Amino acid sequence: MPSPNLDLRQRYHTAALSLNRKQLDELDDFLGSEAVPAGLWGVDVLHGFLTSVALAAKDVPWEQWLPFVWSTTPEEPPSFEDPVQEERLVSYVLQMYEDIRSVLADPDRGFSPLVAVVSNCSVQPYGDGTMWCNGFMLGMVLLESHWTAFLATPAGGGLLLPIVLLGSDQVPKDWEGMCDTPQQRARLTEWIPAVVEAVHVQRFVLELIALKESKQALDGPRDLCHCGSGKAFEACCGAPHRLH
Repeated sequence: MPSPNLDLRQRYHTAALSLNRKQLDELDDFLGSEAVPAGLWGVDVLHGFLTSVALAAKDVPWEQWLPFVWSTTPEEPPSFEDPVQEERLVSYVLQMYEDIRSVLADPDRGFSPLVAVVSNCSVQPYGDGTMWCNGFMLGMVLLESHWTAFLATPAGGGLLLPIVLLGSDQVPKDWEGMCDTPQQRARLTEWIPAVVEAVHVQRFVLELIALKESKQALDGPRDLCHCGSGKAFEACCGAPHRLH
């Protein structure tokens, strides 16, 4: 996967987060250190990962996804200095997750990804969502069963195209060359908020459909009353007050 030339101390285009700069830098430094050999590499990857988790289902228990923040392979666990540091950093991650959920629950606030700012001598500084999208797709892999129904919808795969182009190692052949230049990557990154909000709406629609189907299954078929009223037997001659 193409990787932008970034300095560990780079700044990010900040999303709506309650973490302050000091807390964000501490979390970023830890994720980028040798103490986390197989973790999520930085706060931009983490923010994409947590957004994917937040969109995957109404409420995924944090015990299901938190271990993958620190290590995607059990053979390479993280090395916290002590339980105090672990508790502090875990609280930062959970706080970021709740911030994302809070923004998604309030359409007026508007979602914004936490993406790296890339600077070099040839172009103006720009937001590059490569690592954010990579984190998002890691979350999809982790919670594949939650994403299956969404991807099966006619619009599912199409909605995620900007994220796939930026974050995937396997870009569809027809779309090769669409994310090679800084300008292309910056443009795709600008589409991330719209993509996330569209996916969130589509998720809500799927939940409504599932709720309707479960209600119909619960109600089950009802026998019509033999008197010919067209009502269900339980609501007509079979009603408790009519039984003798």
